[in-house]
Amino acid sequence: MLALPPLNLEHLGRLTDDRGIIQHAVYSVPNRKTGYCTDDNSRALVVAARRYTATGDNNMQRLAGIYLSFMLYAQRADGYFRNFIGYDMSYLDEGGSEDCLGRAAWACGVAMASDLPASMRHCARHMFDRAARHFQEVVSPRARASVLRGIYHMTGGKPHGELARQARAHAEALREFYRQESAPGWHWYQAYLTYANASLPEAMFLASSMLGEPAYARVAEESLDFLTEVLFPEGVLMPVGTNGWYSRDRERAVFDQQPEEAEALVRCAEAAWNHSGHPRYWELAQRALGWFLGENVHGVPMYDPTTGGCFDGITSEGVNQNQGAESTLAYLASHLTVEAWGNRIHTEIAADGAGQQRGDDRPGGGPVPGAGH
Repeated sequence: MLALPPLNLEHLGRLTDDRGIIQHAVYSVPNRKTGYCTDDNSRALVVAARRYTATGDNNMQRLAGIYLSFMLYAQRADGYFRNFIGYDMSYLDEGGSEDCLGRAAWACGVAMASDLPASMRHCARHMFDRAARHFQEVVSPRARASVLRGIYHMTGGKPHGELARQARAHAEALREFYRQESAPGWHWYQAYLTYANASLPEAMFLASSMLGEPAYARVAEESLDFLTEVLFPEGVLMPVGTNGWYSRDRERAVFDQQPEEAEALVRCAEAAWNHSGHPRYWELAQRALGWFLGENVHGVPMYDPTTGGCFDGITSEGVNQNQGAESTLAYLASHLTVEAWGNRIHTEIAADGAGQQRGDDRPGGGPVPGAGH
């Protein structure tokens, strides 16, 4: 198993004031001029809720409350979310993007499924229900994927009624995108790869689990296999660069590489493993997390254990030394996912060994990753 450095949450605390998490930093110093955004506060809520569930750390409960409060402030009366808010808490847009709505729904779902106090979970449910009025309006692939993640976590993977109908509608739309765009040598949902690409196959794995539809899992597996080939051209993770992205039949951009891509790949690998139990997905997650720890095109760590921050990206010249919210949260989320996953693996190995000693006939769920490592 990949050796994880100690988890340092100091930079998360440094970026967070009593209103929310600040978007950007100059090196490791928060840049208050850049204000706040719902996207980052949603990501931060996911990290704080999951960390609180794992440890019961009261500071994580406090931070989760700050992020929930920010999201309440950002949500309009009709349930949609504004995204950008100035340091003086003035609204800088009337309505955020579909991505913003989807990320907020996902964060509320994770918070609702966490061990946070009931009053905080009810607040998350309140915001989710108001946002759900707009789910049927979402059309972009990544926003659909975020909505599916939100429904999955909010319902414990067992939606019914309107949420089940919405989940199927978004999964069917993603499958139709895939059917229209997929061709020999290009097994994808669009004619191009941009950001958070792995969130699309992840959503299809989750949809298959929620709705019992094997066809969704087949699309997820095919598209993840294709994405893995694209992202590991030389055996090392090389996220599609923002300086041109990657359009079909054109040369892919190598730089600038963003941490969000590695984090999405970790999440997708976990969803794939939950579906099949195949060890290759555990290995994929470790390789994706390894990108943060120096297994990248420049061979330099992106995570700074002295500050607890993550550098903002990999450029052609090296590393963007700023340690903003999105990048830092991408590392923290990836670390938490792999750490919790590894604990599950060791628990299953121990339980399986005990069962064999007792002569139990335990039902199998696929091979256990990490066995023999």
